[in-house]
Amino acid sequence: MFRSRDQGPLSVFLIVNECGNHGMSADPLIVWTRSALASYWSAPGDDTRGILANSFPLTTILARGYAIATSRSSDIEEDRATPDIAWGVIGAGAYGMSRAVDDLVDAPRIDGARIAVVGSSRWAKTALRAGAQDERIELVLRSRAALPGSRSRAAWQASPSRF
Repeated sequence: MFRSRDQGPLSVFLIVNECGNHGMSADPLIVWTRSALASYWSAPGDDTRGILANSFPLTTILARGYAIATSRSSDIEEDRATPDIAWGVIGAGAYGMSRAVDDLVDAPRIDGARIAVVGSSRWAKTALRAGAQDERIELVLRSRAALPGSRSRAAWQASPSRF
């Protein structure tokens, strides 16, 4: 978890991504998770540390008084893209996000009533499902929720001239 220097209680963003903590920051003290060690996508190496820093500007977010909790997606559920199991992966991921929320509501300096979940692509749908199922999640932020499941994307494809 990355925390602001403010004493709190802090609002927190729970971010699930394909890299985990080492992708959020180039800090060499961040240890590799077991799933990162076995990964084909973001295997350990200095070139993957901080790879998501442009997407999640930690310094700015922390300076504004927030905390960030991150998890590597495959630490919750392996992201298998086959259509016949995709919705099961989303359900398992939403369950995993809720288990992370279990820890956040009792974490020191965290305001358990101000938890946001963040996801991109399949994890955007996962964040939406977690927010629908878990009333402790106050806010859901999603990006690139590819089809199926993203009405705005379908509208954009149907009539791009409207935008």
